[in-house]
Amino acid sequence: MTEAEKEEQAKLRYEYIQAIRNNLRGSLENISIQNPDGTITDLSEQRKMKMNIRRDH
Repeated sequence: MTEAEKEEQAKLRYEYIQAIRNNLRGSLENISIQNPDGTITDLSEQRKMKMNIRRDH
């Protein structure tokens, strides 16, 4: 494989991985979890709370 082909392959692989991650993230954000106490938590809300906690520390 030529150097140009290797660069193109790396670029396409990166784009593919980003698309997979975005697709998975979108799917996970539409999932809700029922807690033992009966309340329902959206994964997207839970993720936001974790991100805020990490920023504060």
